[in-house]
Amino acid sequence: MRRIEEGEDARPGYLSFFVRREFDVSDPSEVGGLFLNMIYDDGFVAYLNGEEVARANMGDLIRPNYRSKSARSADGDPDFGLFEITKSKDLLVPGINVLAIQLHNTSITSSDAILVPELIHRDFYPGREYDRINDIDSLQKLIHAQGMFSKKQLQAVMGEFWENHFTTDYDKTAEYLDDLEDSLGENAMFEQQAEQEAAHVEFKEYEFFRDHAFDAFGDLLLYSATSPSMLIYLDNVINEVGEANENYAREILELFAFGVDNRYTQTDIEELSRCFTGWQIRKVRADKTQGFPESALNPPTQPSTGFFDLPIVDIGSGWRYFKGMREPVRYREGLAPEWTRVGFDDTNWLKGATGIGYGDEDDNTVLEDMRRRNEQKGYSSVFLRRHFTLPAGTEISNLVLSIDYDDGFVAYINGKEVGRSSSMSDAGTPPRFNETASQNHEAGGEPDDISLARYERFFNPFPEPNVLSIQGHNVNFTSSDFSVLPRLVSRSVTQESIEPGDPNGQWAFRFNPADHDYTAKIIFEGTEWEMRIPDDRQGIEGLNDALDVIKMMANHPSTREFICVKLVNKFVADKITLRTYKDGSAPAHLSDVVDRAIDAWQQAEPIGHIGTVLAAIFDRSDVSNPFWTQSVYQAKVKTPVEYINSLGRAMEWGVMLDDLPEISEDMGMHFFTRDDPDGWSEYGFDWVNTGAILERLNFATRLTRHNNNKYLRSWSIRRYLRLHDIETAEEIIDHFDQLLFNGSLSKDTRDLILNFARTAENGRRIVLSPERDDYLSRVGELIGLILAIPEMHYQ
Repeated sequence: MRRIEEGEDARPGYLSFFVRREFDVSDPSEVGGLFLNMIYDDGFVAYLNGEEVARANMGDLIRPNYRSKSARSADGDPDFGLFEITKSKDLLVPGINVLAIQLHNTSITSSDAILVPELIHRDFYPGREYDRINDIDSLQKLIHAQGMFSKKQLQAVMGEFWENHFTTDYDKTAEYLDDLEDSLGENAMFEQQAEQEAAHVEFKEYEFFRDHAFDAFGDLLLYSATSPSMLIYLDNVINEVGEANENYAREILELFAFGVDNRYTQTDIEELSRCFTGWQIRKVRADKTQGFPESALNPPTQPSTGFFDLPIVDIGSGWRYFKGMREPVRYREGLAPEWTRVGFDDTNWLKGATGIGYGDEDDNTVLEDMRRRNEQKGYSSVFLRRHFTLPAGTEISNLVLSIDYDDGFVAYINGKEVGRSSSMSDAGTPPRFNETASQNHEAGGEPDDISLARYERFFNPFPEPNVLSIQGHNVNFTSSDFSVLPRLVSRSVTQESIEPGDPNGQWAFRFNPADHDYTAKIIFEGTEWEMRIPDDRQGIEGLNDALDVIKMMANHPSTREFICVKLVNKFVADKITLRTYKDGSAPAHLSDVVDRAIDAWQQAEPIGHIGTVLAAIFDRSDVSNPFWTQSVYQAKVKTPVEYINSLGRAMEWGVMLDDLPEISEDMGMHFFTRDDPDGWSEYGFDWVNTGAILERLNFATRLTRHNNNKYLRSWSIRRYLRLHDIETAEEIIDHFDQLLFNGSLSKDTRDLILNFARTAENGRRIVLSPERDDYLSRVGELIGLILAIPEMHYQ
């Protein structure tokens, strides 16, 4: 396909190729959702029974011909895409249908071209409708939308607070989902789907924190502990009996509940990590999703995909094998060998039963002469054949070759290769008899499962014979063991199964009893809060190991102190920390606010009710409450998100959200993608640095620009001035002083702003008047300055 201009390999090349595939549909009315799953490089147009149903990177050409180029501008990695074509399913007819695709390269000298199409029928599960976020950018814009437009501003702020407190990382979630395999051992989803599902997982977590921002802290802590994004972020999905992972246990104490070094020890972390073993995730069908707290208290225990296998070729007798001391037939490179075909005469081959091998005591046929030692030369490979007949009515799409092995294999059905181990990926086609596997692979673990659905055309239907052929290869001639244990099965999923890659499902908490540590544990030993976890729990009862601890932690004095101090930091002032509160060195009036909050925590019903705690912090009926005193007025610097949102909320100019996540990141803050688990600082002084402040000034200037303003949907300086009946510099300053600062700007600040309004760029004194040609642009600059003054950066 690629043009080569010179040399003995010179060829003209071509830009496109055309493929078609016939397939049978018994009853089109049974087709629910119809999807085209594509890997392609560079562009394509797809047709179903003669009608176009999907295209990508082909521009607006109605009928691209073979000379048309893809609209992609340059070569690159293949694109991945799931194209829903359900609206075109009426094109299906009973009997034979045709899927046709034309693929186009970006240039005739392109270095690559690829097309891997799949037409997928998916059922739409029953269940309630639910909101789904499209991508991480949309989720980050939602933070700004809530902060600017929500009628429940305190709830929006607290939603941000809890999202930041229980911080997780979208990027890590996306990477985890992208690496998942389905029940057949294949990639469960493309990167695009993994990113969308990761964003939705983060959205569900943020939505809970916002909707339940004023509820009991114990509920927030429990939801976070069972959130799929948290289970992935702090590696609890790999926290198993015998291999405990301490990441989440450490952070729930240090960052989410108790605070740093606040009444816990390293031993407590180790013991707590064992309580959380078996806390994992799975995908559930939409109609099987659970609300909180049921999702945490009674989670599913089975994996996403459960199945049962009906053996067609099982471990056992009926095999013929040939020791790889030489080629079993004449070697022909690039062609499947004769011995893999149905009609091959194997009567001279040895009879045996699988597993075949030596060294691990898992073999029914032991090859004593395979290992090289002393005078024994040994050999590195074995060739196996097994005839079988598919039962009548077998669905080829359900067939799976499940093979355990040590160290490598290549498998064939009726003379066609259908799979090989990664250790044989560079071993040639077919591998020679004396080839060795490239790496060790021990049998006895998880077998390789190879879906044979795509190889339907290789099989002979009932009652015709088929043959499964395998060549197994050892890593070297002196290896201590070797095994081949193949099974050919018809695999059916259980009723409530759902593949990890099925976009109709949702991710949920799963407790896996098989991975839980049921031994006794002692938490906070030797303290009045000591908790002993018994060793007599079984099955799902093991879930209570961690549930009991979380319930106790929700009202532990360390939790009360840490969360109340953090809320005071958020809403009152920076000049108090957990350390200074406990050692008595914090300002007395701030310690008093924390004491009020802790008292409210303990007296609330339920205990730790955040709404009650905040009411105590904000209590206006008590004239001695420090929150309302001048000493803490404007004592906090806004975070970047707070600064951006406060501008949009105050100005009511219809701020467009598209660029706001990037602007916030430029100022130093980005929600949902923080790498470190400690969350963004609630201390204002951490947001005061030259680079961050410069970004704020630049944003304020661009936000109020008279011309080419891409941030405000309907911004018109002329209309705004007319609406508020203001014109002079003094009137504009008065207006914004009342709007933004409640009339509190000092005379010095007002004089500074007024001096700017009366000074031209060349330093000459001017009068800001509508008669000036630059009046509107100067007003925009004046408003931008007002939005950038220090007072604007305080809460």
